[in-house]
Amino acid sequence: MARGGISARGTTALAILSDRQGSFNYQQTLTTHLLPFGDEVYEGNYVFQHDIASIHTSRAIQAFLQDVNVKVIKWPALSPDLNLVENVWGKFVRAVYRGGRQYNSVDKLGVAVLLEWSRLDQD
Repeated sequence: MARGGISARGTTALAILSDRQGSFNYQQTLTTHLLPFGDEVYEGNYVFQHDIASIHTSRAIQAFLQDVNVKVIKWPALSPDLNLVENVWGKFVRAVYRGGRQYNSVDKLGVAVLLEWSRLDQD
């Protein structure tokens, strides 16, 4: 599994995850990959968006984001098309498997994933 973020100023580092993402692991991913981007690129003055998946709305994650002073967009129910990153994921996956590419190892897939993430443009 991979997690990454997008903004008007670029993409976050891509987190390649081998563990199931419960609240603790998601907090670690936020801490090491997603939030540092907002702090560096926006000097901490940004609004974070994620959907209403249970991992995102857990009390632990809500408390964590509040503790680190991250503003979060309130996500309306039944509004999947607000999530712009879904379009990016579609483009990204098509690029990874372009031309019917197949990978015979997790390592080779990982290299391709990181390469294609770095190639995403600002369209």
